[in-house]
Amino acid sequence: MTRSTGSERQAAIDSLKSEVPPQSTEMARGQCWMKYENTKVAHNLDEKMKLVDQCMEEKKRQYPMVVQ
Repeated sequence: MTRSTGSERQAAIDSLKSEVPPQSTEMARGQCWMKYENTKVAHNLDEKMKLVDQCMEEKKRQYPMVVQ
């Protein structure tokens, strides 16, 4: 196991914050989570999870070969 460099970590964070096609289901879920991270839409964790689930359904339709 190797440690990521600062630039590698920043690239991973940037990939979650932008609308790049996800390379895995985990990456898609991370993108959905970050989409609502700094918004006031979700007032608690349960509401945020519902929004993330809805976002995941959209990602599944948009990228059916990647997101399962």
